[in-house]
Amino acid sequence: SREAGQACSQAIQLALGSVEDRDALFGLTAGGALNTNCLEEQARADHPFWEIVFEVTLTEALLSGLFLIRFVMRGLDPSTAEAGPAFAKALAAGEHARELEKLGVSADAGALSRAYAEALAREDPYHLQMDAVLHLAHTHVHLAGSGGQRMAAEGWSPELASEFRAAYEEAYAGDVDEGLAKELGRWCRARLEALRDEPEQLERVTPRGVEDEQLRCAATWLALQVIPRERDPLLRSIHLQSLVRARLAAGELEAGFVAKVWSSPDDLFALEEYERFLLQRQEPNRSRRVGRFRKWVEARRRESQAPESEAP
Repeated sequence: SREAGQACSQAIQLALGSVEDRDALFGLTAGGALNTNCLEEQARADHPFWEIVFEVTLTEALLSGLFLIRFVMRGLDPSTAEAGPAFAKALAAGEHARELEKLGVSADAGALSRAYAEALAREDPYHLQMDAVLHLAHTHVHLAGSGGQRMAAEGWSPELASEFRAAYEEAYAGDVDEGLAKELGRWCRARLEALRDEPEQLERVTPRGVEDEQLRCAATWLALQVIPRERDPLLRSIHLQSLVRARLAAGELEAGFVAKVWSSPDDLFALEEYERFLLQRQEPNRSRRVGRFRKWVEARRRESQAPESEAP
């Protein structure tokens, strides 16, 4: 539409004012000229400008990981259909209710179920670190390549959607094992203890208030105790959104290693460096996760290089 064309024109003008790279300036100038021509021709739907915009947008969405994240997130059930009954049953049994009370959280199944559902829609989700999403990063790179080419050539189809879903399920199973779920549960418990004992220290990082954060953290912890991880949409959401957040939130010393394995998760040398770095940082669990993934990559590489069996 003409409105979309005008919005593109404004975006190009803003970019021209802030970009210094010569090649980028040439590209933006050429795009601006094509955009102007498109507007002069009443922004007709078959103008070449729209094809370029589509390809650039699709490429960016795929390469950034946002397409995969949005696709899978749309399939997660934000309701309390699973959490509500599971929470009520677990709290009625007593053990988890007593544990929450010790941590300073009321064992209210309704409030915790609502907090669980709300956590799925929050713009500041909990996130895992890079070592916990390596299979997902591998899947992202593969889908952004082969899947993107097919999408550009054939469009989005039920068959391609099924392939994306199956690839994600394999990545989730590879990353989120029992050990990782237990580690996340321990992190939630430690955070609840800090919220109980030193709430003033966490006020600046809990914009919705300490009580709201206690409910969110308690709901996440309780779900990890009572909902199987393959059926826990909040755990899936945390894992999925960590594809982007693990890279952005990496500390200064770790950022270089994360950038390498995020963009090239099959790079064995980069994985070995990352594994060694985490071990030197005295983070053995994280180092072991990277090591397991590295061995998985090595096994896949051996399989792909093995000669095919000769026909009888």
